Amino acid sequence: MLARSWFALVVALAAPTLAGCPRHTRHTLTPQIPSNGDPQARHRFEEARARFERDGSGGDELAAIARDFPDDPIAPYALLLAGVSAVQHGEYDGAVPRLQAVLADAGTDAGLRGRGELYLGLALGYLGRPTEALPHLGRGEPAIANDDERGEWTAANAVAVAAGPAPLESLPWFDRWWPLARAGERGYILARVGEIVDAAPADRVLAAWAPIANGNGPAAALLAPRAVAALVATGEGGGDAKTALERGNRARKTVGLPAMPDELAGVAGPVQARDGSTPGLVGAAVPETGKQERLGELALHGLAVASGALGGAAAVTSLVADVPDAGGAAAAIDTLADGGAMAVIGPIDGASVDAAAERAITRGAFEAELERGGGSIAIRVDYPAAQKSFADTARKLKGSWRAVFIPEQADRLELIAPALGAAGLVARPLEAKKAPGGRPILVLSTAEGAGPELLRDAGRHLYGAWLAPGFFADPGDAAIAGFVERYGQAFGKPPTSLDAYAYDAALAIATAAAASRAELGRKLASGELPGVTGAIKFDADHRRADDGVIFVVEDDGAGGARVKAQR
Repeated sequence: MLARSWFALVVALAAPTLAGCPRHTRHTLTPQIPSNGDPQARHRFEEARARFERDGSGGDELAAIARDFPDDPIAPYALLLAGVSAVQHGEYDGAVPRLQAVLADAGTDAGLRGRGELYLGLALGYLGRPTEALPHLGRGEPAIANDDERGEWTAANAVAVAAGPAPLESLPWFDRWWPLARAGERGYILARVGEIVDAAPADRVLAAWAPIANGNGPAAALLAPRAVAALVATGEGGGDAKTALERGNRARKTVGLPAMPDELAGVAGPVQARDGSTPGLVGAAVPETGKQERLGELALHGLAVASGALGGAAAVTSLVADVPDAGGAAAAIDTLADGGAMAVIGPIDGASVDAAAERAITRGAFEAELERGGGSIAIRVDYPAAQKSFADTARKLKGSWRAVFIPEQADRLELIAPALGAAGLVARPLEAKKAPGGRPILVLSTAEGAGPELLRDAGRHLYGAWLAPGFFADPGDAAIAGFVERYGQAFGKPPTSLDAYAYDAALAIATAAAASRAELGRKLASGELPGVTGAIKFDADHRRADDGVIFVVEDDGAGGARVKAQR
């Protein structure tokens, strides 16, 4: 039941916005405050500024001063600091008009204007408006007051350029940010640079390598494997390729990545199989635009973590093709294959893959497996897809049956599980003989999309349940815990099942170390690899053939719930 046929070989990568990375530190105004004007306005300003410098409060009062005394020379200073306060409290929409008003006044002091440009650029960057942010950031550089602001300004430029039409041009910016970045930010930098490098067109790699080749930052560290491979493919193995490998390894050591092996640069001539594929090159056919853009982003995150986790010669590189809907899936796969991809991870939308996620087919497969094992269906209750209340539905489950199968996503299971308990059907482990408030039943569910919120909102109604979401962040499982830690360091949140499947796909392809598509197919069909979504195994049709992982819900002893992977 757990085999995901859409996992038939396809991966990708995406990027957090600026809001996921830099830090905020309170700063005072650089320009000299005017001493003329209304004494009351100045007195209110000094009190509000003192509060801001003490604990970050006072932003609304500063904005009020500018409204109450619009013609006073203190007004633009109050408005600027109100904008700075809004940025530092994450209120970017509110900061923009305040800072724009400062810049709109032709008589604004030059120092004041510089501060306004700087913080308007930061606010627009956090709002995901890179094209607008960059000019302000450029004009605001002379107003940077200290290292904290320098780090945030550099981060804003890196993220903004990366989101633009030429993301490779952001690599020098990420290198500049690296020595100023904090530990958590460095995880983000490695992940984002890895995404940019993986998605870079093959014919742009060497041009991007030239300006960073002598650097010791993440750009050189992560682009080096592709640069070496590109140089080898052009017949420069042993010469320029070896130099690139040495420089890349120097950078990789600096940022804490494993070294590339010397033999990576030792082959003269193109590294390409007879079938036209390039070993280690993975295609990613995922939605980068359209309604399912978010799903593609998650899959690409998983690939980013896999690339960084594997490192060295085993690290995969990827070509990314946008598949916004089912109609473009076949063309995207052809494009990726023509580009030399050895395997393709994706597509991931329901219309482009098999119908395993549709309720009727899932139920039919469950019934067939149950009957094959000697069991039978005691009662079946259907309900409309849009139904939100399940009290009446639960009361229809009459009889002395022992287990209920709920082929639903996690957000719907959160509604169904409490309704079962209210009807006297209390979720408990299979061996339970009794339960408070009713009779014990075993709950089985696909629970796709399950995460911490399922346990928080409905965990006590699911004790003993067997869930098959494909992946759950169980900290007690060694393989899963390591992946979750690396993902969290990079993106600041737990991974989803899409992240995990993309990660395992890249892991399987890289570990196979095949020299051609045919060899990759044979190795995947004959071997098995421990992964975060199960013991990865494929059949002759390149579909997952393993049983995956069942996750059992347990009482955590503190009134809540936890999950435990059953391998």
